[in-house]
Amino acid sequence: MIYGAFELLINDKMYNYIVRYKDQKFCDEKEKEEFDDLFELQDIISLWIIIFLEICIELKKRIMLL
Repeated sequence: MIYGAFELLINDKMYNYIVRYKDQKFCDEKEKEEFDDLFELQDIISLWIIIFLEICIELKKRIMLL
């Protein structure tokens, strides 16, 4: 659920860029930079969510062993 919420938030911001990014048509360099920053942010958030979920799973396993 957390992962989905972050994905939706970033995808909403990226919505205007998607069609032009496919053809790499941007109005200016700033627009391309903004898209690339959002794309990178999406990767970073995804990575941290995966790490968080792995930690939660490991903690749950350890608690179950107690």
